[in-house]
Amino acid sequence: MSGVLARAEAWLLEPAPARAVAASRSAPPAAVVAVIGLGRGCGTTTVARAIGVELARRCGGAAVVTAAAAAHVSLATSPARRLARGLGHEARPCGRLALYGGEVAALALTREVPVVLDVGHGTAPEAALALADRALLVASPEVEPALVGVAARSLARDALAPLIVLNRATEDEHWGELPDVRVGETRLGARLALAGRDPLGALGSAVGVLADACEGAVVDA
Repeated sequence: MSGVLARAEAWLLEPAPARAVAASRSAPPAAVVAVIGLGRGCGTTTVARAIGVELARRCGGAAVVTAAAAAHVSLATSPARRLARGLGHEARPCGRLALYGGEVAALALTREVPVVLDVGHGTAPEAALALADRALLVASPEVEPALVGVAARSLARDALAPLIVLNRATEDEHWGELPDVRVGETRLGARLALAGRDPLGALGSAVGVLADACEGAVVDA
């Protein structure tokens, strides 16, 4: 009887194996995305922050999006405020995002949080492409589709073509099947995205598709 009780006591006091497995489990690497504008005023920053918000929602609650640091402080979530404090004076919290104007190479390499590189029209994209898992090319209906196709082919690397996002898309048929994702006019969704909040409507649906593709590129890398 004493032997049975001893074995029962040891079984009751032994740590559950499931807890030990859970403690050793590491988080998957976060995505690094380059959002490249192909025309002036095509909505590059809106798309960059929208995809940042979606990736933040899926991965720890906060993400970094490159931007010139501003003086004012926006309403932000607790994870975004903690992330911005950790990045220093060149970052400010904005909704789910930490808008960061500093050097991002180290952040992109550590992959602890999602990083979205906002590459506006006229900025050379090579540095961002070297860090990114996936590139998104943002165009508006005013951009010539043939030029978009040329840009997509020239920026493709490792057999992984950039995704083409047609922002403020209309029913114009001359674009054909060129864009991978079309985003209709959505002023409210754009305002929410720029504020680091979950975008609604057409933009919210589009960034879900884009986030899936970006996370898939991390898995395949």
